[in-house]
Amino acid sequence: PEGLFTDPGVATSAKGFEAGNFNDAAWKTVSLPNTLDATNAPELVSIDGGVWFRRTFDLPADIALKNVTLHLGAIDDTDITYI
Repeated sequence: PEGLFTDPGVATSAKGFEAGNFNDAAWKTVSLPNTLDATNAPELVSIDGGVWFRRTFDLPADIALKNVTLHLGAIDDTDITYI
């Protein structure tokens, strides 16, 4: 989105992460919601930048065309969500 800081170091390595058919089999898992600290996500503690998470869920057909709200909880600085 326009106006957000674009990290050129992430731009190429994140290419395709937002695609629904992206193969994330090699990604590590983290239990959310949770605090991303040394106990829950030690590999993320030293990162001061963007992190990608993926979640799969089934949307029941009876609410597929209704207005719904997605609650993400606390976000530090900025967030972009793809559905």
